[in-house]
Amino acid sequence: MVLRLIVSVLFLWTYFSFAQSDTSAPKNLRLIHKNHFGYSLGGPSFFGAYYEHFFNQNWSVETGFGTLLVIGSVYVEGRYYIGEKDKLQRFSPYVGAAFGAGLYIDDGGTPIGYVPVGIQFLSTKGYAFSLEAALLYFDGEYFPMGGLKIRLLKKKKKKPTKIEIEKSPKPSSLKKNRQYSMGINLSSFINPNFVFQGKPDLFFASNPNFDFFVQKEISSKYALRFPARIGLNANYD
Repeated sequence: MVLRLIVSVLFLWTYFSFAQSDTSAPKNLRLIHKNHFGYSLGGPSFFGAYYEHFFNQNWSVETGFGTLLVIGSVYVEGRYYIGEKDKLQRFSPYVGAAFGAGLYIDDGGTPIGYVPVGIQFLSTKGYAFSLEAALLYFDGEYFPMGGLKIRLLKKKKKKPTKIEIEKSPKPSSLKKNRQYSMGINLSSFINPNFVFQGKPDLFFASNPNFDFFVQKEISSKYALRFPARIGLNANYD
């Protein structure tokens, strides 16, 4: 009985020690998705774009610009998020302080002050949006304000399938295909004068001519084409 008790205690102690030292513990999402770029509605930019960078799970700096009718604005903002390093923290409340400048189209500018209190949602895939209420200082007066921010995500490139990889040309074959080629531009000959009377198009040139090109293959998708024209010393009545 005593031996079973000792074995059980040792097992539980080992289990909890491993759990505490497990490196797969949740990590704050703001340490993974550190750079946010997106659109903002309201706030110090009125309607515009913003960029936010997280230094850690708590502190970030944001800058943005926008416009509303005849007013434009730029600003810089510091934020403090409530959250712990070892928790995912999908929802994180925050407070901030921003300063900037509002610019009138016809009449100079004015300083901007902005103090928000809000909450941000950040998913494991990086989708994010923020809702906030704030006090805005603009043109010497204070106004209640709010804001909505939505983060944009870069579209990830789809990994090619095994069949697509097999069909795509190998680097060695691309090198062999990077050759020069030549061709003639027949567009100047395909016109009523040439078809019915045997005359080339003289609209863009004073004498008969034909166009040709030299092409250099750069890759399987791109090439450089060098056009040229040769004029003929022939008379057409």
